[in-house]
Amino acid sequence: MVFIPGVVLQLLLLPRVYSLLFGGPVVPCPKPAQNCLKDVFNRVLENLGCLGCQMGCQPGYTMTSNYKYFTEPDNPGGHYFFNGVPVSSTVNVSEPQWLCLRGDGCRDGFYSTKLNDQEACSWCGKGCASCTSFNNCDRCFSGFSLNPHTLPGGETAEMCTHSHVPCPSAPNNCLHDTFVAAGIGCTGCQSCADGYMVTYNPRYMNLSSGRLAGTYDYMGLQINHVVDVNEPRFHCVAGDTCREGWYQAFMGDTLICAECSEGCAQCSSRTGCTK
Repeated sequence: MVFIPGVVLQLLLLPRVYSLLFGGPVVPCPKPAQNCLKDVFNRVLENLGCLGCQMGCQPGYTMTSNYKYFTEPDNPGGHYFFNGVPVSSTVNVSEPQWLCLRGDGCRDGFYSTKLNDQEACSWCGKGCASCTSFNNCDRCFSGFSLNPHTLPGGETAEMCTHSHVPCPSAPNNCLHDTFVAAGIGCTGCQSCADGYMVTYNPRYMNLSSGRLAGTYDYMGLQINHVVDVNEPRFHCVAGDTCREGWYQAFMGDTLICAECSEGCAQCSSRTGCTK
């Protein structure tokens, strides 16, 4: 069986298939998916690894593909063992293929699809914020850029490309990879995991660096002198609302927590202090 990121893995839930899938030892997933409707696939399966919430989610959650499930190994035809179960080298056994994320719709970076008659959200592809199918992108996260490529079958589509220079301090709890871009440095995270808010990082701008003008070099990229490449512009801060001294605002298409003016505990905008 060939696995392609973004293509839904369809399993025929017949007794014979069950016996093939579940005939080996019962090995729990090292990091089981949460809020599944059933935990049938929250175990390590031969070659497949951990499929997670493939049978749907609890009310209030949406079945969403996990881009970290697939890997790009040097030997894609090989395998490794996890507690005695052989797993394809193209799969990360610590990352369930299907997660349950809060909400009724797809987040940025995912598109609506179905899996076994269940509503689901599949991954758009690396760096893609909005798409109609895998690597058929119409908007990228900041730090990525649209470039044409050819889909299987010959159709031309847009995919998001990056500098291949990872952010030196990648933000935690982010739902996409982050890379350095010329000029702006590390934009950071624009889509956070459940329980975290996209939040502006005040340390992104470093006016006391001693660099008075122009740019500086980082891994072959020229970065604006006021930007600290070691500090992502946006990171993920725990909470479901903005903390005291911060307010919600749109930065392009991304809803973020932005900082009120100095000394302000509550505001509706940078200059609209109410407390």
